Amino acid sequence: MNLWTNLEVSVNADGSLHKVTIAKTSGKNEFDVAAIDAVISSAPYEPTPEAIRSVDGRIYLRWGFYRNWRQCGTFNVEPYILTEVPDDGGQGVLDDGAMVKNTAKLPGKKKERPVIGSKTVTPDDGLAQQKVSPDSSVTDKQALFVANQWVSAFTTQQVDKLVGLSDPTFTATSGSAKVVMKSTAELKEMYAGLVVESGPLKDWKLLTPGEAGVQGAPAGTFVLEIRAGKEAFRVLLARMNSGEYRATQLAR
Repeated sequence: MNLWTNLEVSVNADGSLHKVTIAKTSGKNEFDVAAIDAVISSAPYEPTPEAIRSVDGRIYLRWGFYRNWRQCGTFNVEPYILTEVPDDGGQGVLDDGAMVKNTAKLPGKKKERPVIGSKTVTPDDGLAQQKVSPDSSVTDKQALFVANQWVSAFTTQQVDKLVGLSDPTFTATSGSAKVVMKSTAELKEMYAGLVVESGPLKDWKLLTPGEAGVQGAPAGTFVLEIRAGKEAFRVLLARMNSGEYRATQLAR
């Protein structure tokens, strides 16, 4: 079942939740309610960045919750900056359709919606046309999704997330040496060292085994090539019996 709920959320400057409404229903009340509950239960959030606050000091965003390969997370959030906030009579309630009026999407997003109104809210820093991920011949959406998640976790040094995206039978190779992780603790220690020793991310790409020159790779395997500040390495993504992709091997 491919369910999707799109929520409109506003958060106060101090991170407290202001309002949650349904912009697009999934058609299933229980799924919509679960999505709303997830947002409410996660509050309060950290103080909001001043750079993305609207004129009233709040941030406004659309948050998509999916029951498919996209799943749920902050990577499904689309923030907006409002140049004008409708007068709600002091009740603190916005009309559901008011969020995206007179707004500009933040730069760097793949899809750009036209600005409604004459004002340009977010200055053009040249990132508007920047691609979210590099060109790739890989068309498997689930593999691309996991690759994006892994790169995001590596860039932000979220070691626990990297562990969660990896198979328990993970192996790490360096030259002719090969180490099989015997526990989650060992895997976590390996990733903690990797994010520090490799330096900041420069670029990455997801390749088929043939493109990466990897021989004998099983079907449903892709190679994530990472180029960081201090070294380059490869991560093997393999399709599990569940149909999900997990990182199974690191080659440095």
